[in-house]
Amino acid sequence: MQFRRTPLAISLDSGELTIEVPADGYSAPVRVRVGEEVRELRCGERATFAVASASAPSAKLS
Repeated sequence: MQFRRTPLAISLDSGELTIEVPADGYSAPVRVRVGEEVRELRCGERATFAVASASAPSAKLS
């Protein structure tokens, strides 16, 4: 997946949502929000969020 020309690797497994910005290539910082938790990811970084169920808050990128 790409967001504003920044590649993202996204996975959902066992109640955890993981978003990773690969270390190679161009990457502007990406702000990720899941519920009330906000993280800014740069090249080579990842964030993991606990997701309780399908009715849990959705992720938002900005």
